[in-house]
Amino acid sequence: MIFRVLLAILFTGVYALMLASYAWEDLLLGLIFSVILMTIFRNVVLPSEMPTNLATFRVLRAAPRYLVMIVRDIFTGTWLVAQVVLGLKPNAHPGIIKVSIGDHNERAVGVAGLFLTLSPGSFLIDIDWDERVMLVHVIDATNWEKVHDDMLEYFTLLDAALNGDTHPNRVRSGRDA
Repeated sequence: MIFRVLLAILFTGVYALMLASYAWEDLLLGLIFSVILMTIFRNVVLPSEMPTNLATFRVLRAAPRYLVMIVRDIFTGTWLVAQVVLGLKPNAHPGIIKVSIGDHNERAVGVAGLFLTLSPGSFLIDIDWDERVMLVHVIDATNWEKVHDDMLEYFTLLDAALNGDTHPNRVRSGRDA
């Protein structure tokens, strides 16, 4: 139940951002739209196995760290792309790297791919479930191991939150996975 309420609030927030209005009338209308759409498209929007309230609280506890990671990656990606576009860093070597996803579940890999694509200078090309790798294009692949480990941090943190790991700072590298 808590998961559905939080999802409705999230969708209402997205609606308010699209309107660029936080008037109570717009928020109420956004909440009504969210509930209606969640009811109509429940098989698409809601997971087949609803997370428990404890898992929801664990994910919320990890959310601030995720937000810091996303903002950090967006700023560093924006800075790198700006340097390349302005000609300040002409030696950028774009490339496609493989990120080993190890035994991480589909939700964690999907969220990592989404957040990865939010950052300028990188985007998810494909996920090969047979090889258990993500193919990621980056604007500068010279230090691919650091890029690889930064990406692994996303779904390791989410896995830790969902599985109740008390040490979410632990990051498994692709070599350990």
